Amino acid sequence: MNPRHARALASAIIGGLIFFAAAHAADARPSPTTGESLLWEFTGVHGRGADPYAPLIIDNSGRLYGTTSSGFGGGTVFRLTPKRSGEYALEVLHVFRESHDGSGPMAGLLADASGTLYGTTYSGGNTGSCGASVPGCGTVFALTPQTKGYGERILYAFSGGDDGMHPSAGLIEDSLGNLYGTTAYGGSGTSCTLGCGTVFTLTRHGSSYVKHTLYQFQGSTDGGNPVAPLLMDGYGNLYGTAYGGGNPTCLWGCGTVFKLTPHGKRYVETTLYEFTGGGDGANPMAPLIVDTAGNLYGTAEFGGNLNACHGTDLPGCGTVYELTPSSGTYVQSVIHAFGVDDGAYPIGGLLESNEDVLYGTTAGGGSYPGGGTVFSLTPQSGTYAESVLYSFEGQGGTTGGEPAAGLVAGADGALYGTTFYGGDLSEACNEMAGCGIVFRVTP
Repeated sequence: MNPRHARALASAIIGGLIFFAAAHAADARPSPTTGESLLWEFTGVHGRGADPYAPLIIDNSGRLYGTTSSGFGGGTVFRLTPKRSGEYALEVLHVFRESHDGSGPMAGLLADASGTLYGTTYSGGNTGSCGASVPGCGTVFALTPQTKGYGERILYAFSGGDDGMHPSAGLIEDSLGNLYGTTAYGGSGTSCTLGCGTVFTLTRHGSSYVKHTLYQFQGSTDGGNPVAPLLMDGYGNLYGTAYGGGNPTCLWGCGTVFKLTPHGKRYVETTLYEFTGGGDGANPMAPLIVDTAGNLYGTAEFGGNLNACHGTDLPGCGTVYELTPSSGTYVQSVIHAFGVDDGAYPIGGLLESNEDVLYGTTAGGGSYPGGGTVFSLTPQSGTYAESVLYSFEGQGGTTGGEPAAGLVAGADGALYGTTFYGGDLSEACNEMAGCGIVFRVTP
């Protein structure tokens, strides 16, 4: 990963003292420049969390749930509840205790019908360094609502072998309650540092789970180091992206889009697309979405406009792409190539509206140097017209900076998300250029 992501991962696994937060209210104050509203500024103190790297989920009451990757402990799971006054109240549902139950959650949450929250932590859990500064190879956890608060349970702790290590992605669930996810490292692939990653399932057996490794990437044409959640179709096929591997033109390989088809008790992998690092893009970090016609959409961090964004690991500011099924294969087309002013480095997932408009974020570019954007792509006569809905100020900016995750839509039609940097610039957050925010943008 490039230095920006390495810095994010390093922040995610910073250790520290453990505190527990009480509810605290904050104003949902509008930005002075646009329709963006700042719903919460993380402070990094008293267990309230810092550096949200993951997307949010929203319930029917408009409450927002998410994770922070650090903040004087191993990170947090939080909930923001809207008040009639327009303020939001923060509740910290869980503070991770590093080696005990996990550390550095980089992924968003999954909620089931009972209100139980499922997620992953990048490190912590089992003993052993696994190449991280915090012991442990990562965990899968569940938070179950109780009379008072939530009770945490570790469903699985990775060992760093063929079972994988360092899950960076969230989970998906099938109709039977089985969970599916990816690990960025581990597995049998030897061509990648610390292994090329895995796809796994946790099969429900009553109140417990049994872990199975479905696929181990080799870092060749199949890809390597998947860091995004999976997508499942009605036949149980799994689709996903691998950040590296594939075409060796790029530093870690240019990445792939893959499909895993169940075949008896095993899965067969098919590479649907290998990025080249040219105009098509390179190194997808984001999950896929699918439309009613079976077309797949996603983002690639690099590539695209090769005349822009030089001085990074690869040229190009990234792309939004589409994969169209055609005679048993997929044809890739670029919907948009970023060029700094309209955004750069899209690493979060896309959101599609009922009008087929695509919404997303970029971690860089925009009106401020490197602050990032919220953008829309509107279909027009067979192409897409891009609009920048908001440009963040960046590190040290009070309105946030460098959103690493995609967006979620509320019943009010607004878009909600997080930024890794910016916001509170008090002593606890000043060294980190702000501890991150939760925001709302109205298209």
